[in-house]
Amino acid sequence: MREKVLLASITELHGSVRANDAKCSAALVVHGLLFAATLGLVDKLAPVFAEAPPWQKWTVVGMVLVAALLFLFSVGFLLAALRPYRPKKLYQRDAQRPGVFFPFTKRERISEDQAWPEMRQRLNELRLENVETELAGEVTKLAFILRHESGKAMVGYFLLLGELILVILLFGFLAWMGAVPRTG
Repeated sequence: MREKVLLASITELHGSVRANDAKCSAALVVHGLLFAATLGLVDKLAPVFAEAPPWQKWTVVGMVLVAALLFLFSVGFLLAALRPYRPKKLYQRDAQRPGVFFPFTKRERISEDQAWPEMRQRLNELRLENVETELAGEVTKLAFILRHESGKAMVGYFLLLGELILVILLFGFLAWMGAVPRTG
């Protein structure tokens, strides 16, 4: 019974990690679309910008710089969430016992040719009473991976939201600049 619960936990956590990856990828696509739309609009409104009073120019430049910073940091956090993550302390602790879910540490220096025979040997030596320990180790590893990736992703989403709001305000300000008649 406990093995079934652990296997269900592994399946659930693995699905959550994969869903998190998909959402981060979608957020990166949104970044690309937002970036392209901003560049396109700014390019079309360049003549309006050239004739604008200095305070309007500085406002636009400031909004664009803040949006660019939000963009860079958000993309950085989203990419960090997508980067493969290995909980180092768990791997270090489990290096004391050869396992199935934490198979090879850096210290072992196992080549690709040796990996399959080594894994088969470990599986053959795995006693029934140790299966739950291995499954619990995998649940723990996946939980830490999900926590790490979700934390990075949440910061990336928050920064993306700030960027989106700022770009909408920028679009509104640029539209207002284009609609205001120029005197002089």
